[in-house]
Amino acid sequence: MVGEVEDSLQKSGVALPVKIGADVECESDNGALEIDTLELLFDCAPDNAKPTEGVGSACSLDSDCKGSSLVCDKAWGASGGSGKCAPDPGHAAIGTPCTSTTDCGNDPRSACNNESGDGYPGGYCFMEPCSDVDVCPPGSTCVSIGGETPGCYKSCKVDSDCRVGEGYVCNLFLTTQPDGFGPNDHACAFVCKRDADCKTPLTCDVQSGKCRP
Repeated sequence: MVGEVEDSLQKSGVALPVKIGADVECESDNGALEIDTLELLFDCAPDNAKPTEGVGSACSLDSDCKGSSLVCDKAWGASGGSGKCAPDPGHAAIGTPCTSTTDCGNDPRSACNNESGDGYPGGYCFMEPCSDVDVCPPGSTCVSIGGETPGCYKSCKVDSDCRVGEGYVCNLFLTTQPDGFGPNDHACAFVCKRDADCKTPLTCDVQSGKCRP
């Protein structure tokens, strides 16, 4: 299967320079089909397919989510839709200090952005990857910082929701795929120092350390 994906990429690469549009479109479709097949093999939902149970499935109550480690995050229904089954925040410690992953709960996606290797003051527990299916626990949101894979960071409304004394602020993020998935567009993160720390078209207000539209 991996060889078939590579073959599609190779054929597309040959067709692109000479602008053989039909061949490019054909190989693009082939590659997408092969990737969806791989996703099914590894229990991932194909693009645009909504899971019917487990993480990312629709819910109204916690009881709609099978398993003791899932709860219904109703923030996803704020705009009129349904909630989504999400990891229990009790199994993660998103936004709290850490020195290693063991400090960040027992969810398989839990991780630690530490101070020495990643530059996060005091360390910062988060989860990755995340998407509109692999959703974040309630109280956190799926965003991408710099060129990193989208991860779950603590949701916020004001700076005081974050660890201000350690250099964190309530910052603005894009929630458009693939840079972020939400459900909230503000999360606790370190201050920006240049425009590259924000996702285009957002720019950095150096004085406040926040990304602005």
